[in-house]
Amino acid sequence: MEYRNNLSDRSQKDTVADLINKNLINGFVYGPFEKLPFDDYRVSPLGVAEGRYSFKKRLILDLSAPHNDTNVSINDLIDKDLCSMTYVKIDDAIRLITYYGKGTKLCKFDIQNAFKICPVLPNQYPLFCFKWESLYYFYVRLSFGCRSSPKN
Repeated sequence: MEYRNNLSDRSQKDTVADLINKNLINGFVYGPFEKLPFDDYRVSPLGVAEGRYSFKKRLILDLSAPHNDTNVSINDLIDKDLCSMTYVKIDDAIRLITYYGKGTKLCKFDIQNAFKICPVLPNQYPLFCFKWESLYYFYVRLSFGCRSSPKN
């Protein structure tokens, strides 16, 4: 099953090509293939999103597609309760400092592309496919657009 790429993708071809290349270099994506190495697969729409604060552009694999269709999406198959996540807020830090008292030290880590450390199970590769310029690719690490990936 294949779905057409999003308008944001089609209008930013140079950006998309650059982002795909970076994902390939980093080992987050495998490809390109003229034919995918799977008998059964889902090709989801590709799009581009810009970070809210960083304005950094990212590839989005629209795993919520198809929208308004009788077919279910990949994200529909992922249990929301098993993949919920909350970010630490300043109130959480204040609560810890208040609890532990004067002299408390805290540490903050910001790992770039942290969720891309998480591999996709090999038997799920066929669910993380996309098509660009008539060639196929698939993610081997979590992608933006997957319900189980953190939101930025």
